[in-house]
Amino acid sequence: MIVSIIKVKNIKITLEKIENINKEIKEKLKEIKNISKEAKNIEKPVSTKNIQLIVDKLKRKRNRTILHLYKNVYRLKKAFPAINTKEITEILSKKIDIRKKKKNT
Repeated sequence: MIVSIIKVKNIKITLEKIENINKEIKEKLKEIKNISKEAKNIEKPVSTKNIQLIVDKLKRKRNRTILHLYKNVYRLKKAFPAINTKEITEILSKKIDIRKKKKNT
């Protein structure tokens, strides 16, 4: 029971981590846009490629975190079916989105 309480408490912390990763991705994408605007006539600079690699790593990290969170929430929902919050519903629906993205790529 203690482990379940800790997991429930960590849901919000993990959601904040995911939000921070999303903010970082947005910042890196803005950097890429700015670099691209400055060098319209020149071939893509190496720094753009490096930033894109960082963005890809952040996206993978975000997806891993979401999957890990999904597994914990799914286990909690299975153990305690009466738990019904907005966050839990959102997390369980994000798993479907990730699976659809993986199938398309």
